Order: sequence, then C-alpha cells, then structure tokens
Amino acid sequence: MRIKTLYLFLFLVTGMHQLSAQNTSSYADIENRFTKTELSQTDSLAFKKAGFQKAKSLFEFGDVYMSNSSNVSNQAFVIKHVPDLFYIPEGDTLNTDSVMFLVNTMITNEKPNSIDLTLVDKDGTLGHVFTSTKKLNFKADIIIVKVPKNFGNSEEKIWQVFLTNPLFW
Repeated sequence: MRIKTLYLFLFLVTGMHQLSAQNTSSYADIENRFTKTELSQTDSLAFKKAGFQKAKSLFEFGDVYMSNSSNVSNQAFVIKHVPDLFYIPEGDTLNTDSVMFLVNTMITNEKPNSIDLTLVDKDGTLGHVFTSTKKLNFKADIIIVKVPKNFGNSEEKIWQVFLTNPLFW
C-alpha cells in the first residue's frame, strides 16, 4: 500500500511540475509576442483577433455611453478610452463625440438586434472589419504598430493593435 501511495505521490508531483513548466513557457511565448521583430502566423492571428475585439469594444463602449447618459463619470470613462482603440498619428486627433454619436445612431437603428461585425483579410493590414446594417455602416482596417510603453523606470517598444481608417457611411 505504501508503494502505491509513493507512486501516486511521485506521479502527481511530476505532473504538476510539467504543468507548471508548460504554463511558464506559454506565458513567456505570449509575453515575447509583443516584442518580436518578426511575427509568426500564430502571432498575427492573435493580433488579428485582438483587433476584431477592439472593433467589438467600440460598440460595447457605445452601449455604455448611451445607457449612461445621466452618469457623467461613466461617459467620461468611455470618452477617455475610445481613442485607445484607434491609431491616431502624432498631431492628429479623434473627434470622440462624433464617433460616439455615430456608434449610438447605429445601435439605436438596429435595436433590438446587436451590431454584427465581419472580419476579412485585406492586403497590407492584419484585417478589415465592417458592419452590414440597414441605415448606417462602419468599417476600419486592423493594423499593428510598435509603440513605446513604460514599464516602471524603463521604456520598451511593443506591438500594439489599432483600428485605422475608420469610416461611417
């Protein structure tokens, strides 16, 4: 009986060690994804999915903005974070109020249905997202750019995904 218990214990310890090593390895792979000079196909797919999520977030922010019309602090949160979804060249600005007005118009026009986004490939970009709604539509490209980020006292350039060339029509 003791030998069986010993084998079971060794088996569990070995399995946990291997699982821990896999998690560490996976985390390191993901962390390195942001600083690589050349991206693998898996990296590109992960960034493409992140870009699609940013497009979805735009409409989620629109819901929060619209449903909190009497809560100025929640609307201020949205206004602060919406520009982070888009690549805005230095010296340019994003008219967040106009973007939120158009997003809210789309949401209102589609109620009770949600806004469906489609992701397709597009040369020169990670992808292209667009809506197919009845009255007003949105489209944007998904790009990846190395941008400087601060980590404590040091700064490092990392890959970041953005929406660019947004168009409402």
